[in-house]
Amino acid sequence: MTIQRWAVRIHKWLALIVGIQIILWIVGGFGMAVLDIEKVSGEHLVAPQAVSALDMADLISPAEALAGSGAEQAHTVTLSSWMGQPVYHVEPLVGATLMVDARNGTLLSPIDEVTARRVALADHIAEPEIVSVEFLVDPPREYGRPGPVWQVNFEDGEGTRTYVSPATGQVVTHRNDRWRLFDFLWMLHIMDYEERDNFNHPLIISAAALAMFTVFAGLVLLFIRMRRTVLMAMARRD
Repeated sequence: MTIQRWAVRIHKWLALIVGIQIILWIVGGFGMAVLDIEKVSGEHLVAPQAVSALDMADLISPAEALAGSGAEQAHTVTLSSWMGQPVYHVEPLVGATLMVDARNGTLLSPIDEVTARRVALADHIAEPEIVSVEFLVDPPREYGRPGPVWQVNFEDGEGTRTYVSPATGQVVTHRNDRWRLFDFLWMLHIMDYEERDNFNHPLIISAAALAMFTVFAGLVLLFIRMRRTVLMAMARRD
């Protein structure tokens, strides 16, 4: 069998096998390029947070904050402003970060549903209606971290879900309909249909290799046909 026939067969069958995935790669790449990454991340709906000065004279010491947290030892004890009040975030050697009132040493974490609502609303620039608030021990994959977490669902026309840490009282991440579309396109692009974070697995490597051979076989066919066309043109001229 000639090289051309082999090239035709290889190109045809490989194109049938990987053609759909090649289209999905193109569609996925195009879709992700078109989507505004700021709107995908939900940053356009985040309200600017005012930075307030802290009066150190009225605050307890980091050692007192550590004692108030109940932890014996900590990696760090960090002073910050949270919801207009000074707090210490205590990161113990074992367990989740704890939040302590920097004025009197009261343990503030885990925060309750009412506080989670306040945090999420203060973070949203439009302050839309809250549809529901759920405490999730086993959060969905879109959260991207192990639980537990407060999930605050907004009626803002974009399907926004704000995830608030019960331990730190901080907004951890936002998810919306654009993010879910981006995540779906990303899944198609990297062919990881479960975790959607692995682009070095055997399936995509095999598909990429087959796609490369498909293109190579097509180039061989193109070279053969161009050579034949040139030879025929030269023969007619002679």
